[in-house]
Amino acid sequence: MNMFTSYNRKEFTLLLLGLVISGLFAILWTGPASATPDITISVFLNDEIVNPGQTIVAWGIAEEDGAPLDNRIVRFFLDGAFQTLSWGMPSSAPWEAGIRENTIIEANRIKLQYKPDMDIVFIDENGYISWVDPYREVKTLGVYADKLGGAGDIDGDGKIDVVFTDGPQGALKYVDVDNNIRTLVASGVINVAKGLADFDGDGKLDVPYVTTAYDYKIYFVDYEGRIRSVGPLPIHPLLLGGVGDFDNDGKPEVSFGYMSDIRHVDIDGQVISMGGSVQFHQTDRRSDISQAADFNGDGRLDVAYNPPSAYSDLWITDNRGNVRQVLPTGNVFGGLGTVGGMGDFYGDGRIVIAYKAFFTSTGNRYTPSHIMVVDNTGRKDNLGVLARYIGPIVDFDMDTGYVPSGSYRTPVIDWRSPTIRIENITLTVAIPVDTRLWVNVQVSDDNFSTIKDSNLLVLTPGMGGIDRTFPLSLKPARYARVIFSFFTDDLSRTAVLTSFTLNTNIVTLENGWYMRTFEAPSTLGTHQIKFTVERYPYLGENTKTFDVRRLVFEPAGLLDEHGQIDNILNPGERYYVLVKIQEENGTHRYDVTSGSFIENIGGTLYSLIYLENSIWRTSLRLTAPTTIGTYSFGSTVSGYSAENIIGSGNVTHTYYVKTLEIQLFFERSWVNPGDNVTIYGRVKKWPDNVWVEDADVDVYVAGNYVATVRTQSGENAGRYKYTFQAPRTLGGYPVRVWISHQGLDRENTSTFYVKTLTITV
Repeated sequence: MNMFTSYNRKEFTLLLLGLVISGLFAILWTGPASATPDITISVFLNDEIVNPGQTIVAWGIAEEDGAPLDNRIVRFFLDGAFQTLSWGMPSSAPWEAGIRENTIIEANRIKLQYKPDMDIVFIDENGYISWVDPYREVKTLGVYADKLGGAGDIDGDGKIDVVFTDGPQGALKYVDVDNNIRTLVASGVINVAKGLADFDGDGKLDVPYVTTAYDYKIYFVDYEGRIRSVGPLPIHPLLLGGVGDFDNDGKPEVSFGYMSDIRHVDIDGQVISMGGSVQFHQTDRRSDISQAADFNGDGRLDVAYNPPSAYSDLWITDNRGNVRQVLPTGNVFGGLGTVGGMGDFYGDGRIVIAYKAFFTSTGNRYTPSHIMVVDNTGRKDNLGVLARYIGPIVDFDMDTGYVPSGSYRTPVIDWRSPTIRIENITLTVAIPVDTRLWVNVQVSDDNFSTIKDSNLLVLTPGMGGIDRTFPLSLKPARYARVIFSFFTDDLSRTAVLTSFTLNTNIVTLENGWYMRTFEAPSTLGTHQIKFTVERYPYLGENTKTFDVRRLVFEPAGLLDEHGQIDNILNPGERYYVLVKIQEENGTHRYDVTSGSFIENIGGTLYSLIYLENSIWRTSLRLTAPTTIGTYSFGSTVSGYSAENIIGSGNVTHTYYVKTLEIQLFFERSWVNPGDNVTIYGRVKKWPDNVWVEDADVDVYVAGNYVATVRTQSGENAGRYKYTFQAPRTLGGYPVRVWISHQGLDRENTSTFYVKTLTITV
């Protein structure tokens, strides 16, 4: 029993000792230490001395323990303030920079609605004035017409009027959508232009037309019945076309032709050939000239026509004689009324020409044919409507049409970074009942040549409201835009978007790289940026400073021929203009010792050459006036420093043209050989009217320097005197005195004579 007890105690003691040692070992050995990760972010700038508002590119790499930290949000701070790249509703005008479709901008709100549609006015197969819109809806006035002219608000009542004739040699009239008809010319009108303009500058639209007088004239009539004419013209203007300022001289012209090239003329009778040929005939299938518009987008007005070569092809021409075939032979059914309107019929920015489709080689101008349109790319569209005569493209009925949706595409925003990610969009929008609003956010890296990513939100009335946020999470990209589209079956409904904001973040790419482009502040001085990257709960950050500077230009005097810069010049003296150019950051100024600068003085440009201590001089000398006085001139200095700080400034240079007056007298101008000769005089500065004191006067006799004397001060201020021995040889000897004082030079010369007496006994 005792032995057993003793054994257990021994084992227990050993076991206890083992547990204590194990516990101590466990406490002392905790394995490798869990170190805090090293989160770093580098920051680099493409320029550290910049102009106010200059674009700066910052970039760097985010790392964790030396490995790239990808897909992490990078925050940017400028002078301690967090900077976002959120983009939202502009305050005013920037909306107008966008492409607006079916949209009204009101007090910084977008109203999506139906847009007015354009119409092609035509004479139908029964001879009545009609019109068709892009949705093939045809309406008829029930007014008979022989030909159609231009369209516009002729009488100022707010309605569009279309001009027409009621017979081959009939009356000239106009009618509006409410069938109000008014006669302008009672009879004898054989053709009318396809456009209107205020030709005589009296504020009223004039209608150009030609009469049965065949007098080589074009007549102009306004709604008050006032008639003016231009001519006789070089050719019969029997075929009238579009109206506009073809030659960009500020005056409207009317295009016309007969049996030759197309021309245009203004109210003053100035005729210019446009190129392209036409042929007129009253009844047979011949040529026609269209309404005027910039068809090909080159900034010049064009007219379309079908030439007499086949009468079935379509061409355009402009004021410079640039002709181009739009459609080949076999497309146009020739005759009066063949080509009519030219304009943005579909409201999509494309200018189209309306013309009669070719379908047979027989018939005359009264033969109906389908209305076709063609754009600058040659794309054609058949409206499926028969017409005898095609007139202008205009919103004749001023209605809204029926459009399945209205939309607004915001201006494209350049995020200035390839690593911006749109996280969400916040909207304040009112959506009517039984409607839906599509919000399509798109991003691109090539300004929308291709779309990199997009997100379509379909919102119904219950999803509207104030500051509603919807997640997007689009791929990182450089450019963004938003397209709002409104859908409804009730024309009275509209959606109103009061505000929106795209909320974005910079994110690192796979290699940990990030970039942010921003504008330098307009405030001069040293500014700091900071970038932070977070891998919760750890944070890395780094800072960088840059200097915002501007150029300062100050006058630095005139460098004269004596090497002095005291702004005092002799009459006619040559001089350089000096300018001091420095950079400043608001508290310090820095010398500009290199760069490129020019100075505009009186319209002449002088390149500047660096001298020293920030002083630059003109490359060429200027010449002072010859008349004494005070002068000043202004100049404009512009250029850039070696730090690429760009600027310009106006500098005023003031200087003085002064002169010295030095007197020269002899006590005796006739002397014996070897006698003493005494000269004297006084020196005065003009226009200061002061005596010149303590100045050196050099004396030359017979061209040889002999002495330097000094002008006196005090009561005898400006006086000098010098005595020398006359030569022993008889004759006249010139004496020259010369003074140079404070950059002013002057001399005087006189002659004394050495003579003797001869006595004959």
